[in-house]
Amino acid sequence: MTNPTGDKKNKRLRRGLVIMYVGLGFNLFGFIRLGSLMELIGLILMAIGVGIITADYIYPTTSEEITNAVERFEEK
Repeated sequence: MTNPTGDKKNKRLRRGLVIMYVGLGFNLFGFIRLGSLMELIGLILMAIGVGIITADYIYPTTSEEITNAVERFEEK
């Protein structure tokens, strides 16, 4: 049995990793050849990729997780 949100979570994780490594490529290419502007673009892309990966792990994705989070919040 597959988890319907597992595929969605894997897609976000994969997207975050791809963006992060594209940023790393820009950064290295800028470091070696083109200069500081490409390095800056690479660092920005890497930060966006890390943010997507971090958000994927922190925020709940299934309706059950969201319901539990809301119930815990309402108890306080």
